[in-house]
Amino acid sequence: MSETEKAQVAQIRIARGRVKASMTRLESSFDELNTKNEISIRLSRLDGLFKEFERLDSTLSLEESELEEFEERYFNLSAKFNDKLDELNVLNLSGTQNSVASSITSNSNVSNFRLPKLSIPQFSGNFKDWINFKDLFVSTVHSQISLPNIEKFQYLKGLLTNEPASLIKHIPLSNDSYEEAWQKLLDRYDNKKQIVQSLIKIFLDQKPIFEANSLNLRKLLDTSDECLRGLNALGEQASSKDCWLIYLLLQKIDPESKRLWAVKSSEEEFPNMKVFLDFLNVRCSSLELMSNDESECKPPIRNEDFMRPKECDIILGSDCFFEILRSGKIVGSKNEPIAQRTTFGWVVAGKLNVQNKGPNELYSHFLSTENDLKTDSLLQRFWETEELSVKKTIFIR
Repeated sequence: MSETEKAQVAQIRIARGRVKASMTRLESSFDELNTKNEISIRLSRLDGLFKEFERLDSTLSLEESELEEFEERYFNLSAKFNDKLDELNVLNLSGTQNSVASSITSNSNVSNFRLPKLSIPQFSGNFKDWINFKDLFVSTVHSQISLPNIEKFQYLKGLLTNEPASLIKHIPLSNDSYEEAWQKLLDRYDNKKQIVQSLIKIFLDQKPIFEANSLNLRKLLDTSDECLRGLNALGEQASSKDCWLIYLLLQKIDPESKRLWAVKSSEEEFPNMKVFLDFLNVRCSSLELMSNDESECKPPIRNEDFMRPKECDIILGSDCFFEILRSGKIVGSKNEPIAQRTTFGWVVAGKLNVQNKGPNELYSHFLSTENDLKTDSLLQRFWETEELSVKKTIFIR
């Protein structure tokens, strides 16, 4: 580390020390505060100190970081300030008329919020759990107006795992960024179409029960009831038969058609069955047109089923190739084929010189001869070449 860098680090440590000293002064002045204005001013100062400390601490190495300790001091002092502010609100309202006091006390109890040990289940990114998680978090944390956004953000981070945690992990912890983080979660998981498909999948993927068992039967009943209640909570369209039928048909079509349907239906929350059938009809027409175009462009071949396995009549291996050759060979000029006599007759192979051949022209040739030799006799001759010679011995008594 250069001398300049060392000097900069030293200045940051000094600045961070001043912030810690200001925090200590705020903690020491707590018992002397008696008015709401004094507490409100110090709460604002407290938020500013935390942001400044977080900024300074981020420029130092992890080994020198003191953010965790300072964060704990910040949360404790912020909670104490808010509790005292709520107590002053209750005292100031105690002298009003009974009817008004009753109403105000009710509202004050809402604002006099103290977070208990959270019993909200963690959210791991499963769509079927989103509605329950969102409702619990909104009612317990998000809707509490006296709770600073930075504390809401802290609790939110503690309740997320896997993909949701990764989604907001790079958002800095501050009052202003809480709303951004919450909106990111809403954009990603508050998707009714995805939730409906997830619930239908769980309902249909339940394993069958082959033997009478109260535990398995109860599990089937509870899971089915949970899925149906979840669908009903999303509205009439979510629980309609169209959602079920579309999901079942989507499991039967090819991946590319699924992808195209996802693109087409992205702007519709709950597309109906007619829209899906119209999509399939258009998809069929486009595939038929593509098939016709391909058949017109494809060059004809002698055997279009050559890739399909069929019964084999005879196989000639390389080990018997030279055994079927017979004496007799006719060699033509350069770039002309060669005729070779074999057990099965003459075989013609090799190059063929074609005059005035165009660059895009393709030539195919076939050569046959007629003689008195029939197929049966040819096969008989072939097997004779493969037959093992057996030496016969005659014993005379």
